[in-house]
Amino acid sequence: GQIDNGLAVFAVARVTERDRLYNDEPVEHFLLIRDGLDGSMIIGQQSALPVCANAFTTWLSTARADLRYTHKSTVDIDGVVEHLAASLDFNFKHVVEQAERMAKFQVSTLDATRYFERVLLTQSGGRYGGKVESVNDIPRRAQDGRELPHRRAFNRDLAMLQECWRKGNGQTERVGLHKAFHAVTFWANHLTANRAGVTTVTERNTRQMMPGGNRDKIINSAFNIAMSIAA
Repeated sequence: GQIDNGLAVFAVARVTERDRLYNDEPVEHFLLIRDGLDGSMIIGQQSALPVCANAFTTWLSTARADLRYTHKSTVDIDGVVEHLAASLDFNFKHVVEQAERMAKFQVSTLDATRYFERVLLTQSGGRYGGKVESVNDIPRRAQDGRELPHRRAFNRDLAMLQECWRKGNGQTERVGLHKAFHAVTFWANHLTANRAGVTTVTERNTRQMMPGGNRDKIINSAFNIAMSIAA
């Protein structure tokens, strides 16, 4: 297919048969390649839950989420193939293992809320008026006394995550920290301000949904925090 009227082209290929998670939920795996006039070729990997098209990027290597090659240097195709063969787990069993590891870590509703707060705070620099370490540090008022929107935005995002925790697609079959993690992925992919109510494709929306955009940043933060908790 093409993006932005042909400025970039992409290809997506299914690379294995479906895997099954601990709750018998199917998960499909894809390899993505994008190239164009924006200056780089991106080779990425994605795992998706077809029940709701809820997808999250997994690692091609321990160092980075995707492979990038700029047009400033010649792409060594043999090197790309060699790197993929060395770093990509073509059976994707690590995705299943990660889900099982999170599922075994039981969390209460309060634990899930604290997890959501930690995830949201990693986005505070862009979403809530500046980098902060705790919810109480989110600025409420400007120096002239005006009420700032940042705390209300945080509370709104937290309420939406709590709702996804209870009622998101497939949540009744998920358990433990894995259920909390997928509340974040469902929210990021379907309900954030970059997606909700969008009826036309804009340059900003396209950037946010691209690999490495805000959606991926939120999901990667949620994954890293979940795996550190379940360590």
